[in-house]
Amino acid sequence: MLRLLGLPDSNEGITQQQWEACIHPEDRDRVLAEVAANVAGPGALDRQYRVVWPDGTVHWLHSKTRLVLDSFNRPDKLIGVDFDITEHQAADERLRILSSAVEQSPVSIVITNLHGIIEYANRKTTEITGYTLDELRGQHTRILNPATPLRKSTGISGHHPHRRVARRVSQQKEERRVFLGRCAH
Repeated sequence: MLRLLGLPDSNEGITQQQWEACIHPEDRDRVLAEVAANVAGPGALDRQYRVVWPDGTVHWLHSKTRLVLDSFNRPDKLIGVDFDITEHQAADERLRILSSAVEQSPVSIVITNLHGIIEYANRKTTEITGYTLDELRGQHTRILNPATPLRKSTGISGHHPHRRVARRVSQQKEERRVFLGRCAH
C-alpha cells in the first residue's frame, strides 16, 4: 500500500492520519464518508479516488474493501486490495476527449465495419442527411451516396431511392474520406 501512495516501504505501515493526508483534497471528504459508512454497516466498498504523492504527482487508485466483524459483531478491521489505475484513467480521459471531438466536429464522420455497414455517425452527419443515428446504424454506406447504383446482392435494384441525401451531401464544399482498417494480404 505504501508504494501506491508514493511512500517508501516500511515495516511500521501507515497510520489513518497519514493515509488521509495522501488522499487528493477534492476526493478526501467523499472517500472518508464512504469509509465511515462502510464501518457503520457491514458490506463491501468499491471506490476510485486520487492520491497525491510526496513529489506532487497525482495517481488514481481503485480500492475494494470489506469490513470484518469480531465475534461480538463489532467492526474489527477493514481488509481489501488497492490497484493503481492511473494509466487506465489517463486512457479514459483521452478517449473522452477524442469522442467529444468527433461528436462536435464541423464535418461528417461515419464509422463503418469492413463491409461498409454504418456503426456510428456523428451529429454533423445526421444534420446533413436528415437521418437519425438509429436510422443510419446497420445501413450500408450506399444510403449516403444515392448516385451509386445498388447491387442485386442488396435485394434492391435500380438507383438509390434517397436522392434528397445526395443533394444535401453535395451542398458541402469539401468532401474527405478516410478509411481505417486492415489490409488483406
